[in-house]
Amino acid sequence: ADIALSFDNSKLFDSKTAPSLSKDQATYTEIVNDYIDWYEKNGATGLFAACQSSEIFFLSLRERVELVRFVKAHAHVPVIASGHTAWGMADQIEELKAVAAAGPDARIAAIPDGVSVVVERA
Repeated sequence: ADIALSFDNSKLFDSKTAPSLSKDQATYTEIVNDYIDWYEKNGATGLFAACQSSEIFFLSLRERVELVRFVKAHAHVPVIASGHTAWGMADQIEELKAVAAAGPDARIAAIPDGVSVVVERA
């Protein structure tokens, strides 16, 4: 099925789904679920899980992949993810493959030097 991803001014795509890591796992997933619920109830047309904001730089690759998988499993809107924080291109590709395996609807690759951004639909 095609997924309509909208980026006009009347739509909201959240980029804050990773809360502070100072919480235990049960509380952490509850907070993420609360974020998802709040954004969906307030008109989000999609969620940007594991983007390069919030706590992402403090998460291991395994934790970033789990975050994407969790958001995808609990969201009722399309989920976009990047989840890569490595500087080397080969490492970024490996991280993006791992994030892609978590099943987001689309992936974004932010090139380390900031020259360009590649958007790929799943």
